[in-house]
Amino acid sequence: MLHQAQHVPQERENLEINGSVFPLIDFKMVGYYDNTVFLRHALLRLSEKQFLQLNDILDNDVLQVRRVEKEEAPLSLKPRRFFCWSQHTENGTAYYKQMVTFCPLDWSSEPPPVVVLGIQQEALVDMVRAQAARFEALLDELTSRNILPAERAQQLLNETWEQLLQPERVKAIQRQLNKVNDAEHEMKETYKYKY
Repeated sequence: MLHQAQHVPQERENLEINGSVFPLIDFKMVGYYDNTVFLRHALLRLSEKQFLQLNDILDNDVLQVRRVEKEEAPLSLKPRRFFCWSQHTENGTAYYKQMVTFCPLDWSSEPPPVVVLGIQQEALVDMVRAQAARFEALLDELTSRNILPAERAQQLLNETWEQLLQPERVKAIQRQLNKVNDAEHEMKETYKYKY
């Protein structure tokens, strides 16, 4: 049960995760269960190189995390929930905002799954059906013109999609699911902080 949100003033800070340092836009700690459990929500501003580096780091189950200017020693935490991110441009240079949530290693509570509104769900189902139909039609066209062997077309339809691509490409596709217009806005809306 949410008890209290502690907002950390927006000063120039950095967050260290597994020895790599990333610049913070904002950092919040939320206390649960009468402040016996704290979740740490970080909003980071990243270059493309940092963005890719961070997403590799977040594949780990246990992370060493500390605010460089505030904490002497890192805490052992685990990443939690989805990592929403957004891409922006400033003076012709691309940068990323990414929201990451960390929780104690022994904390197993997870929020209920997000329920998609009926209209959104229907639109998503229609999009998936359309893509599946287009894909099969494309395979039929390629096999009818002898560009693709029928056996390979059948493999493409039968195998799980993760087996069809290199792991890096699978990660890139999964990462797209967490892209939002503005991660900073999402952080404010998701946790309803007062700024």
